[in-house]
Amino acid sequence: MLRKKWIALSTIAVAGLVMGLSEEAFAQEAYRRQSATGCLPITASSLSVKNNSGAIGNGGSSTMRLVCAVNDDSYLSKDLVQSIYVDVYDGSTRGSVDARACVSYMGSMGGACGPGATTSESGIGMEALIPSPGVWVDNPYEYGFIVVTLPVLESGRPPSSMHGYILMD
Repeated sequence: MLRKKWIALSTIAVAGLVMGLSEEAFAQEAYRRQSATGCLPITASSLSVKNNSGAIGNGGSSTMRLVCAVNDDSYLSKDLVQSIYVDVYDGSTRGSVDARACVSYMGSMGGACGPGATTSESGIGMEALIPSPGVWVDNPYEYGFIVVTLPVLESGRPPSSMHGYILMD
């Protein structure tokens, strides 16, 4: 008799636990957080690339682009991304930091980018840029990436930099 009561209580406890976990699991959004260290700097000189605790910055006299891969898998397909959050530092009073979602066409040359999110030209400090993921929704079978453009280094100022990005559904 005691064994039957124990099994019944155990079954109720496990069912309650599973139901609680299921509700919690469904309430959470899928997201992916990536550090800037995974981005490829496109610049005239590798000496311009500055790394400060994982943030990638432009320490040169010409504009730098960072090209960041976007994992596109069954956990978080890029065409399901609703929000892109790009964490940047704008160290320029004359230029701005720009971030945008892009695709490279599969099986052919070329690609496309969506509209960019930009810091103000006179602003300095940490900012969250939120570019549109629309180009990924419109091109679900193409290869997705993010491009961040960093302005030139100004004398006496820390370099403009990217710290990372978050993709959310």
